[in-house]
Amino acid sequence: VLTLILGIFILIGAVKMKQAKSYGLAMTACILAMIPCINCCILGLPFGIWGVVMLNKPEVKDAFGLPSRWDSET
Repeated sequence: VLTLILGIFILIGAVKMKQAKSYGLAMTACILAMIPCINCCILGLPFGIWGVVMLNKPEVKDAFGLPSRWDSET
């Protein structure tokens, strides 16, 4: 039952990531996807890593409406 709930949570996070909404939920879903006991590790690990790398890019953070760290230095 817990695996099903977490799987649905990961799916919702993936949809929010695609829509560029809720950065925190998208990042949490990527991290949960990498945990081997939750889902199929063969697919979850590479997609989770890819998601975390992509979410940390400045242009992606801008798409989510987050302030970049360079904005505060000017």
